[in-house]
Amino acid sequence: PSNNGLEALSDNLAIMPIGETEVDSTLALIMRNQEPVSSLAEKCFADAQMIFGEAPQI
Repeated sequence: PSNNGLEALSDNLAIMPIGETEVDSTLALIMRNQEPVSSLAEKCFADAQMIFGEAPQI
């Protein structure tokens, strides 16, 4: 993703890849609870549920 020219959009933006890194964070997905509904978000949630199992509903 860093090779798509995003840095050309602004003089204040610089994309610098960081090698040998890890993120120690819990995965979370957030979706609107009202209209408009995002079909992309629904697909992401469905895929995540298949991979990680059912998430608790809040």
